[in-house]
Order: sequence, then structure tokens, then C-alpha cells
Amino acid sequence: MSRPAKNPKEFDDIRLALKQIKEHVDNQYYHLIPELPEWCNKDYCFNDNGSDYSINIYKLTCTCQSFIDKTGLYDPRDIRSLCKHIYYKMARTKVMGYLDDLSCLLLKDYMHSPDMSFYSFQLLERNVIIGLAQTPWVNVYTKAKRTKEDVEGNYTKYSYNINQKRWSYNISPYPKNLIIDAINLSR
Repeated sequence: MSRPAKNPKEFDDIRLALKQIKEHVDNQYYHLIPELPEWCNKDYCFNDNGSDYSINIYKLTCTCQSFIDKTGLYDPRDIRSLCKHIYYKMARTKVMGYLDDLSCLLLKDYMHSPDMSFYSFQLLERNVIIGLAQTPWVNVYTKAKRTKEDVEGNYTKYSYNINQKRWSYNISPYPKNLIIDAINLSR
């Protein structure tokens, strides 16, 4: 389950969208993990370099200091409130199969780049989420559609290198030129 930016706006002029992204006004995106099946509601012991932590993937709780420090800062189901122990336990069980494609993509990327911020906007009637971190790679999440005629599929991650001005594996989303413009002006 995701919570889009408050009142996402649709733009005819890319400059207006880019201005809002650059200013981070009303476009910051916070993703909530959907409720998991009841069978997940049990405590697990997780050993991390000799330290034992108690985690519950149903309640999305952990006894590690990282999780404790984030408690109260975010919605309890916000991916930013999770620690690596919860993520690794989810990834090692069949829990990920219960999550939607966007939740899986954002959760994995956030765990590997916890400084990543997400921004959402509508571009040509399509929801586009941009993930910005302290690297030259910018992640773009949108429904799989490479041309105007394609049928939309699941959310897919695309990566664009702002220094090399290229898409990872030469695979780009539709409409790539407008998204590249948005990326370049949003830095």
C-alpha cells in the first residue's frame, strides 16, 4: 500500500513540475508497507555480528538501536522507519511475495541507500517516482511502458547516470526525454 504525495498535481509544462521537484514542495513521496499476513506475527531472533535482536515482521518492529532511533519519526509502516534486520528477515522468507512490486523495489533500494529521498509527480498521465541519493545514479520508478503504445505493466525500476548521461543497460522508461529533463533540473 502506498501513500502518494498529498494531492499530486498533473502538469502540462514540465518546467512547473521540475520547479516543484527542485523545491521539494508537495512532491516528497512516503511509501507505506502494506499489512502482512497474520502468520508473520511472531518474534524472530536475528543475530548480527554477535548481537541478537528480536524482530517482528508483521508489526515491523526490531530491538536494534537503528530502529529505536527512528521510532516516532515516521509512520510505523513507512519504509524509512525500518532497519536492515527487518528487511533481511523479510527478504529471506516468503513475505516479499505478499508485497506489491513498488513496495519491493523501494524497500530494497532504500535499504541499500538509506539517504535516498523519493519524489512523486504525474508526467503525461503517468505516476513517476524519482529516488535521489548521494550517487550519480538516479532511480526512476514507473509502470513498465517503453513507448506510448505499450500497455502499462508492473512498476519497474530504471536507473539513469547523471554524469555519463545514460540509462543503465540502455533500458529507459517512457517518456525518457521528459524524465531526463526532470532528473537534470531536479538535482
